[in-house]
Amino acid sequence: MKTVKILEVRDDEVLVEMDSGVGKFKMENPRLEGFPFERLNPLQFVFYRFYLLEDAGKNVLVVAPTSSGKTGVAMLFIGGRGTYAVPTRALANEIYQTFVRVFGKDKVGLRTGDVFEEILEDRDITVCTYESLANGLRTNKSWVKAPLVIDEIHHIYKERGVVIEEIFGHLNYRNLFPILSLSATVPKPEDLANLLGAEVLIESNYRPVPVEEKTH
Repeated sequence: MKTVKILEVRDDEVLVEMDSGVGKFKMENPRLEGFPFERLNPLQFVFYRFYLLEDAGKNVLVVAPTSSGKTGVAMLFIGGRGTYAVPTRALANEIYQTFVRVFGKDKVGLRTGDVFEEILEDRDITVCTYESLANGLRTNKSWVKAPLVIDEIHHIYKERGVVIEEIFGHLNYRNLFPILSLSATVPKPEDLANLLGAEVLIESNYRPVPVEEKTH
């Protein structure tokens, strides 16, 4: 398994630990069709540099804090077509609205199990809950298409673990790849990567907006 870890960010440079050692890289800003931001942040740059340019098509796990740019990583990975699964209806609706602003309403579908909110037509991108994806895989629905993003994958260690394991069982059986798994920081990301069958692990503790601890 290839492992890449962001160690430090200084201005427009990022210090990265790789299997071959530690290196410093100047962050580039390539023109990327469909990407809504003018610049790649450090996590997105490392994903672009070490996954998209070197290992695109492989299963990958990205472990990084909240607000570190993981949704932007997912946009780079999907590239305008795929399936994006999340644990809750609220998060599905949030991601759906974000993707509509980027890709357009006619390109994005929504499946949450709530008939009053769903956009059921077969679209280029479908945002769904874990349960909707599991059901779509069980019944061979055409809207389930690769590449696939499984967000908040650290829930595999919690009560949602059963449905996540079912999803990965179906994906492996049907050879629906590649898969991008997104996780908040976890104690042993290598163990999670091995559990998921990820071929690439990208890890970061960098957060563009630092968390301030205040005392009263």
